[in-house]
Formats: sequence, structure tokens, C-alpha cells
Amino acid sequence: MGSVTVRINGIDYNLKGKDDEEYLNYIANYVDEKVKEILSKNNKLSSVAATVLAAINISDELFKVNNDYNDLLGNFESLQKENDKLKQSLEDVERKEDEEKEEYVSMMQAIEDLKLEKLSLEEKNSSLLEVLNSKNNELEELKNVQLDEGQEEDLSEQITELESAAKKLLEENNSLKLVNREMKFELQSSKYKVMDLEKKYLDSQIKLATEIKKREPYLKVKDNK
Repeated sequence: MGSVTVRINGIDYNLKGKDDEEYLNYIANYVDEKVKEILSKNNKLSSVAATVLAAINISDELFKVNNDYNDLLGNFESLQKENDKLKQSLEDVERKEDEEKEEYVSMMQAIEDLKLEKLSLEEKNSSLLEVLNSKNNELEELKNVQLDEGQEEDLSEQITELESAAKKLLEENNSLKLVNREMKFELQSSKYKVMDLEKKYLDSQIKLATEIKKREPYLKVKDNK
């Protein structure tokens, strides 16, 4: 516990406190300056009156400082809450951005798969057309062949088989064409979905940048504290 003798307005006072002598002297000098300031403005005041007025002025300063501190504390808490909201909003934007990135990658992979499948179907369709043309050529050749009655019956059966095979190949070819058209439509739809995802991704980037910009002043306040 510190103990020191101080002089305030010409009167000695013995001060004791938990603080050191330097601090007690600092407080006493401050009070002494306040009292002398009041007396300098009105030398008719008594020492007691000047001391009372100094105490009132010092109390006024204290209350104003406390009010300012409470206001600052309230503002800081409000800023802290706003900062937490912005932080949560930023996390939501980043999470949505990650989800859209994953969806975009998945969609691009699906498009590549569709392209490969479309290419495979086109190759298969081309092969079927070659086989179909070959069967039709064989059929025409057989129809033009001059045969006796016994061979004609066998030829008739071969023609029937070839016509059946050609019909089947034609049906398969038409089916492949239908699938190919459906795949083209699906591929086009996927491209539109990708374009939509790219727009959403760009929008999320803009929103993310906006949230970061809004958050910067609150971060600075927090760092300064």
C-alpha cells in the first residue's frame, strides 16, 4: 500500500492507497490544478468553495467519460454482432459457391459422357447402314438371278430371310436415330444448364466480393480493439 504527502491548494494531505506514490502524486497534482484554475477565474472564492467546485467539475468529467465509454462499448457490441452476421453470410456464400462448383464439374463430366455416347451411337448407326446397304444389294442381286424351279424355292426363302434381316436392321437404325435425337436434345439441355451454372457462379463471385468489402470496416474495428 502506498503512502504519500501531497499539497493541494497550499494544504498538505497524507494519502494512502493501493496504488504507488507516482500515481497518487499525479492524482493530487490534477486536483490541485483544477482548484487553482477555479481560483484564477474567481479569486473571491474561498478555498473550500474552490475545492467543492473542482470536485464537481472532476465528477462531471468522470461521468462524461463513463458515458462515452458505455457508448463506445455499445457501438463495439453492435459492430461485433454485425460482424458475426456478415461472417455467417460470407460462409453461406462460400458454401453455396462450393456446391455450385461441384455441380458445374459434375455437369461438365455428364456432357463429356453424352458426347462420347453420341459418338459411339453415330459409329454404330454408320455400321448398321453399311450392313443394311449390303443386305439390300444382296437382295437385289438374288432377285435378278435366273434359277430353275428347285433353286427358286430356296432363293425365295433366302430373299425372305434377307428382307426380314433388312427390316430388322432398318428398325434398329430408326431406333438409333431416335436415341441420337434424344441425346442431342439432352446434350443441348445440359449446355444450357452449364450456362446457367456459370451465371450463378459469376453472381456468387460478385456477392462474395460485395460481402468481403462490406465486412472490411468491421474487421478493422475488431483488429484495432
